[in-house]
Amino acid sequence: IIPQISAHITALGRVHLHQLGSIAMQKGELAYIDTDSLITTADMSEHLSPGLGGLKDEGNGVTYSGEFLQPKLYRLIGSDGSDKVVMKGYANRSSEAFQTIKMGGTMSYDTLEKIGTMCRKKFKSGPSLRTVTKCMRGEDRKRVHIGDGSTKPLCIE
Repeated sequence: IIPQISAHITALGRVHLHQLGSIAMQKGELAYIDTDSLITTADMSEHLSPGLGGLKDEGNGVTYSGEFLQPKLYRLIGSDGSDKVVMKGYANRSSEAFQTIKMGGTMSYDTLEKIGTMCRKKFKSGPSLRTVTKCMRGEDRKRVHIGDGSTKPLCIE
C-alpha cells in the first residue's frame, strides 16, 4: 500500500547486514553475502539474536565447505554429510543439477506462463505451457564488478 515504508525497512536491513559483513571480514573471511544472509568463517556468536530480524546461526555447529558460482547459485557441503544446494530460478535444485550448471551445461523444464504474459494477451486464454532453458551466464548483465569485490548498477547511456 505504501511502498516507501517497505523500501525503508529493506534499506535498514541491508545496512545492518552490511555492517555485520564488515564485522565478519574483520574477524575472518566473508565467503558470501546476500539480501538476508551471510556465510563466514568468523565467530559471530555475540551478534546472534532469536528476535525478528536478528542474526541466526543456521549451521548448528556444522562446518561447511562451499562452491559459490554466482549470486544465489551455490552449494554447501557440511561436515555432517549434509548437502545444501541453492539455485534460485531453477526447478531442479539437486547436487547433480548444480554440477551440470557448473560444468557449463543447460537444464530445461516445463512451466506455466506467468500472469503478466496472460495479462498482455488480455486474458483471452488460460496459461500456456512453456519450456524454460537455464544455464549459467558468463557475465553479469545487471551489475558492473569492481576490483575490490563490490558492484555498482550497470548504466546504459
